[in-house]
Amino acid sequence: MVDWVRQTSELPALSGRLARRDEQVAPLPALDAADEDLVRRLDETGVASRRVDMDGAAHDEIATAVRWLATHDTARSVSYLPNAPESLYRWGLDEQNLDIAERHIQRPVRYVGLEVKVERAREPHPSQQARHWHLDAEDRRMLKIIVYLNDVDSGCGPFQHLSLPTSEDTRRRLRCRPGITFLDDEAIAGVAPRSDWHHVTGTAGTAVYADTGRLVHRLMRPTDRDRYSVTFVYTSDRPYVLYSRFMPPRSFVEAMAAESTPRQRRALPEPSWQRNRKVKSASTPSSPQASNRSAS
Repeated sequence: MVDWVRQTSELPALSGRLARRDEQVAPLPALDAADEDLVRRLDETGVASRRVDMDGAAHDEIATAVRWLATHDTARSVSYLPNAPESLYRWGLDEQNLDIAERHIQRPVRYVGLEVKVERAREPHPSQQARHWHLDAEDRRMLKIIVYLNDVDSGCGPFQHLSLPTSEDTRRRLRCRPGITFLDDEAIAGVAPRSDWHHVTGTAGTAVYADTGRLVHRLMRPTDRDRYSVTFVYTSDRPYVLYSRFMPPRSFVEAMAAESTPRQRRALPEPSWQRNRKVKSASTPSSPQASNRSAS
């Protein structure tokens, strides 16, 4: 159903209506020179990267999260932090990140949420879909900010993607359905030369800004060292689908809203989208926050 909605939206008549709808929204935010350059690269290629600073409480939460992930569920090829750290969640809600997302998506945005995880250097379970080539289903244009929490080289599971033109060609030729089709290397090699397989490496603190609804992408399998990362997810205010696994419980989001600006409150998930359940207590590294896991 989601795939049908996406395909329908790309028909010439409807895509024109969507473009006109996008032109009718309020003026998009102004950016400083560095953010303007970032969005330009993101618009042109579907991906951009740079270093980001996470100081103070967010830095402490990262250190605690990495220690927790390093010692829990170590038999698994991937493990997720069960609680959403408050300062990291607020970093994703920062006005600067909302401005970047809004300029790229070209509409008012929703900050869906985040996940913190470790990808381990071992043979993945067959169900580990994120390590197969795919498109995300959430929206026609979307943004994920993937922040590496340790140094990531080609042996540490970097984000890998095809170029934007090759992604579009691959989607058409292999009938790649967002959120449904997961392709192996052999299938991709049949339509895209390996010279067009790109990956993003960087030191701890490198942020990968990617439109994962337009780029055919995957997480490379770590072979040398485990990879720790946090991913922040943004869509338009009218997404095709959202996955509750990225969203903290309603009580957590309501607490964030009480201390947020009107613009930030508008970007938070609708109450009807959120899981209405108790917050997990406490044997996890963050103070009473949300349980949050993901399969991708």
